[in-house]
Amino acid sequence: MKKLLFLFASFILCITAIAQKKQGNRQSDVKVVKVEGHYRMVQTEDLSESFCKREALEQARLHAIERHFGSYLSSSSVMLTSIGSAGSSESYSHYNTIDVRGIWLGDDDSKISKSLTDDGNIVWEAWVKGRARERSTTHIDFDVRTLVNGTELRYESNEMYDQDHFFIRFKSPVDGYLLIFATDGDQVTKFVPRDAPIMTIVAGKDYLFPDNLNEPYYEAQIAEGRQLEYYKLIVLFSRNELVSPNFSPSKRKDYEDVSQMATIVPLPEMKYRDFSRYYEQQLGRDSTIEPRIIELVLKRRN
Repeated sequence: MKKLLFLFASFILCITAIAQKKQGNRQSDVKVVKVEGHYRMVQTEDLSESFCKREALEQARLHAIERHFGSYLSSSSVMLTSIGSAGSSESYSHYNTIDVRGIWLGDDDSKISKSLTDDGNIVWEAWVKGRARERSTTHIDFDVRTLVNGTELRYESNEMYDQDHFFIRFKSPVDGYLLIFATDGDQVTKFVPRDAPIMTIVAGKDYLFPDNLNEPYYEAQIAEGRQLEYYKLIVLFSRNELVSPNFSPSKRKDYEDVSQMATIVPLPEMKYRDFSRYYEQQLGRDSTIEPRIIELVLKRRN
């Protein structure tokens, strides 16, 4: 796992859940359909081969879901603050994000290929056939954001630099239960809640994580020798009580941040293959779970 202290390791999430059969008197109304997808990407210098393989397969699965179920289109406005010789200035950035309307349940067949273009670029292509289901019609429009070097909404950003401090903000229009993770496809880190099985959420209340005064922030640390790393945050929210997987304490050591007078304690971790099995079971037993993926980039300062 890449060296991260209170930062998720670089993540390539592939939503892989297997629909379970009826158990006892419990009836399932989840309709499973066959879908197919394709994705093509160019490998740039900052991307590893393993990253490209996982990303191509994930995007092919998302393409398959979007082809059958369609996607949601949402928009957000972010206020950016910059400080120069003339003082601080603020501007607004408007952007759109797309979220597919289905959930991947498992591969039936997949293929990935590597080729070279005439100008020497490496190209990866992935084809998948699998099973998916439509997301619950009771979509919960909760709000989750990452804030960098500040706790106000104007500090929202999907990019952070080595040793930046960051927070996670969450708000839901309904009561429910929350878990937040991140992974690099090898290890999974649990962010929220850290020391409890699940987080109980009250409708309309603003939550900021970490919320413990002894943990004033999460700190990003890029792996030695890397200039750029990509991350994805996994957010699971449901009206029904969630079950948390079993995490082990991190093997990395605590360290003191003298400038902030704080002790940084690495977050608990588990193997991605174990988390994947847990994730499959969760989506199989509760079709109303709302998964949300946040893509983030970590950069080294020049």
